[in-house]
Amino acid sequence: MGSEQSLLKGLEIEEKATEVSDFWSVFAGELKTDTRTSLLTIFQGESVISTNQFWDKKNPLEKAIKNLMLFRHPSILKYVSSWERGSTKYLATERCKPLSLLIKTQNSLEICLGLRNILNALIFLVEHGKTRHLNICFSSVYITHEGVWKLSGFEYLWPSAELTRPILELSLPNRYSNAVDKRELEHSGLGIEQYGFATLCKEIFELTSQEKSSPFHEDFQQYCTNHLQHTNPSLRPELSAVLLHPYFNHDFVLIHSFLSEVPLKDSAEKQQFFTDLVDKLRTFDETDVAIHLGDFLLSRLVLLDPTAQICVTPFVLDPKCDDIVPGVFSTGTFVKFIIPKLKQVFCVHDVQIRLILLEHFHKFMSLFSEEDLTGLILPQLLLGIKDTNDILVSMTLRCLADLVAILGATVVVGKNRSRLFADGRPQRVPEAPMHHWGEPRSISPVIESAGQFSSHNMVIRDHRASFADISNENLLSERLSPDGGEAGELRDKDDDQWSDWDAENAKTPDPPAEADQDDGISAPTAQEDEIQRLDMRIMPKKKASVEEEVDFFKDMEPVIAKTQVLVIGEEVAKSGASQVSRLQANLSENATEEGWDESDWE
Repeated sequence: MGSEQSLLKGLEIEEKATEVSDFWSVFAGELKTDTRTSLLTIFQGESVISTNQFWDKKNPLEKAIKNLMLFRHPSILKYVSSWERGSTKYLATERCKPLSLLIKTQNSLEICLGLRNILNALIFLVEHGKTRHLNICFSSVYITHEGVWKLSGFEYLWPSAELTRPILELSLPNRYSNAVDKRELEHSGLGIEQYGFATLCKEIFELTSQEKSSPFHEDFQQYCTNHLQHTNPSLRPELSAVLLHPYFNHDFVLIHSFLSEVPLKDSAEKQQFFTDLVDKLRTFDETDVAIHLGDFLLSRLVLLDPTAQICVTPFVLDPKCDDIVPGVFSTGTFVKFIIPKLKQVFCVHDVQIRLILLEHFHKFMSLFSEEDLTGLILPQLLLGIKDTNDILVSMTLRCLADLVAILGATVVVGKNRSRLFADGRPQRVPEAPMHHWGEPRSISPVIESAGQFSSHNMVIRDHRASFADISNENLLSERLSPDGGEAGELRDKDDDQWSDWDAENAKTPDPPAEADQDDGISAPTAQEDEIQRLDMRIMPKKKASVEEEVDFFKDMEPVIAKTQVLVIGEEVAKSGASQVSRLQANLSENATEEGWDESDWE
């Protein structure tokens, strides 16, 4: 039909009608604006005056529009707009479908909640609004896009004080005959709503006979026949009394009722209710909880309640990946039912609501599709960093940082990036296992047991992987024993003892520190210089006193006794003395600079 048929800018109406009645045709419509798309239902009827005097020379659709504008209730079909074009009258309401089209798809829990909604609407109209709804039947009930039952049929609404027998007689030709008590006129319409509601319940139970798992189902069916349709209308219970029947008061229904009436509860009632709510929700099917309670759990009044923020919201916004995570909804249910609601909540520009979403954002952000993240969530987060609230900006930046792992930095912060930081790690990364940081192992246990390795040598040995590129020419060779045999035996013995360790970490052994013969201080080695260049902390070496130092070669030092010579003459004595001096000098020089040479012992 196009938007030219409507006074609502951006309204599009489908051409195929979803329902056709005696007074109007029903079409699905969409109202598109710059920020959102609203789903509507359009009732279209001719503006001709009905010949039935019941409508007092008015069109039935016109009377329905007037009453829907006047009476507003959560269980009554929501009025959006109305207009007239030519001889055609239009009524726009929230998106809905007739109950007759969807009744076969409703389970027992949905039927119970639906009938309770209709009963609440009747209580509001009859007991509080002082009006009479004369046509409770299938055609007066609609189911919204969210699955909520709503009462309509307001073309039959009539003030209680003005309802007379002639009015009832005028209404009979257009009302649903099965919901009309045969003795209705005799009692001036007393108990009409009770009788019609009982008829509606019984017909629904017959159409869904396989769905009888709801508690107190059969008992309520008998209650409808024996009490709500009692032959004496004065003995029929008040509508508010029907609401007290156990069929409408099992646990799930009570939770649904409390959440829908949160504004009417005091602080003590809400604190007690929200403290135990999560444990109760886990006893029900999570799909039913998501469908029927999801909107309430993510409503403004629940999100801002202090008790709910501690006891409810963290578990609702945390998808249950396994049995360990104490969430209410599994991942599949969360994606199907909760994510669409969160997308709507993210568009609410309320500081407290946004802070709650940001606090738990890391728990569910990966469940959004990439299209939702880039098209909706990311723009909303970027809008948040421009706010004057420092806490909001800080938490928003944390969430943007989490998004980098999913969308990439280019998407989150933009394309204008360049390499500003270099990788300063060493080129060769140690490949030794982590256990080499443990107790240091020496390839010279004998020398180490004597206390010859200083803390400096141990640090170098533990970090030998960092100095792998030091040239072997800078390392001092171990000294051999004077006879050339003991050192070899020690090395072979040590190799056998640590063969598995040496195979794993084949590194050049650290040489023992050489003591300076003059002052007892070790000369700096090539490893020390390299460590200083790498800016590593080296433990200072303690000066060892000459008296405490152990000399392993003391027992091997040759004892050269002065040769006893017989001095025959002055020249011979001088010659012998000079030869002995040269021999001692050579021996001392060799022992100090080069070590013992095996040739000196031959």
